[in-house]
Amino acid sequence: MRITTTVKAVRDRLAIVGRVVAKKPSVPTLSGVLLVWDEAADADAALRYAEATDMSMTIRCGTHGPGVTTLVDHELLGKTLAALPSTVKTVVIEATDTIMTISAGRVTASLPLMIVDEWPDARQVPAGMTRVPAGFLSRAMGLTLLSAASDTTRPTLAGVHVVIDDDDVVLESSDGYRAHRASLTQTGDDVVGHRLDVIVPRAACGVLAALSVEWLGVDEGVLCAVAGDVTLWTRTIHGAYPQIERVLAPSRESPNRCRITGDALDALQSAVRLAQLYSEPRGVTSTPSARFVLSADGLLVTAQHDGRQVTVPIAVQDATGSGEALLNLHYVADTLKAAGGGDLVLTMGAPNTPPYLSAIMWDAGAKPRASACVETVIMPMMR
Repeated sequence: MRITTTVKAVRDRLAIVGRVVAKKPSVPTLSGVLLVWDEAADADAALRYAEATDMSMTIRCGTHGPGVTTLVDHELLGKTLAALPSTVKTVVIEATDTIMTISAGRVTASLPLMIVDEWPDARQVPAGMTRVPAGFLSRAMGLTLLSAASDTTRPTLAGVHVVIDDDDVVLESSDGYRAHRASLTQTGDDVVGHRLDVIVPRAACGVLAALSVEWLGVDEGVLCAVAGDVTLWTRTIHGAYPQIERVLAPSRESPNRCRITGDALDALQSAVRLAQLYSEPRGVTSTPSARFVLSADGLLVTAQHDGRQVTVPIAVQDATGSGEALLNLHYVADTLKAAGGGDLVLTMGAPNTPPYLSAIMWDAGAKPRASACVETVIMPMMR
């Protein structure tokens, strides 16, 4: 095999599939990347597709089809291409059964090849796929991933629950101390029309958050996601996801609320940063916290430790009722990140009801056929 290809085309696909290459594989083959070449194509399209897997996830970048197949160490190939002079735009690749040779002018590098027959069977895209709004899944996945459990002692919480039912798309997660939920309702021609209910593992969620997924499908407990010419397969988590709505509903319905927008939102972000400084001295691993008090005068954020104190008053809008809670500042910071800088509605319920925040993710005027929002609850800390 002798093929001329562009360095950029190979680098770009290596960067995408490299997200799932096993770092310390039990099987050496899993440190490799499968490259399928089209000898009849021009330089930009010579690499038909690249594929990598760690057995729990598989990602393919490019158009699946026949071609000359090589299996090479991902890290070695990536570093070799990165070390070439910046003036090199195209390279000549030759391959035998055991060696791949990369030539760029007078520069020649030889890389050992792995045995292609040891590569796991390539997966196929399921026959029935469900369309999702472009851009929503990736953004919602990144937001809800913030509160997914980081340990596996509660397997069903160690991922993001994805539910698609007719025109509703919901992503939700919880680690037992907080819960994030992003939802979208579609109308007209954008209705999805198929049902899907899966729990996606944390590792796969991180990859999906970086892809603009357009189609989802499930086959034999494996989720398939398609984003342009990138296809990802991942195992799903088996089990029933807890009903987060039972936590959201009581807080959502509380009459004690206010709207935080514009300068007040900037003031809240500043209050969180200041409170983190005044509640957690260096060298101490205790969780930084602050007291949030809602009254007719507005929202007051107070943090104190060892004689030092900071108080930040926030002039909110449409304040009704009152309430207070001692909250983990890390969680509040994540909530503000999930809101994406949009207007917030803060609801402070009864003493046994966690504070609830909601924000519009997509403005109905900008996307008349879809409306999306993000909701968060944070369990108060012990007084």
